Amino acid sequence: MFINTLKVEFTAKLGWATEAKCNSTLVNVFQNRTDADWKCENCVPPDLQLNLNSGFTCTGYNSLQKWERTESTFHYIMPGTGPYNVS
Repeated sequence: MFINTLKVEFTAKLGWATEAKCNSTLVNVFQNRTDADWKCENCVPPDLQLNLNSGFTCTGYNSLQKWERTESTFHYIMPGTGPYNVS
């Protein structure tokens, strides 16, 4: 049985206000964290929460101002050919 699937590469750069988990020893180090939830708005069931990311690399932080920047590249195999709107 052939199933239509679509392998997608996501590249994300994120920044947010937080109690920064990054520090000077973690800059440019991959961390297996799932701080961001990705939602597929056109999936079945609707608004399916997807664990798309496998972690982030810390690219900057300021512990006094309580923010950090991260980035990640990861792959996900969508359950069909779509269309999909991931946010």
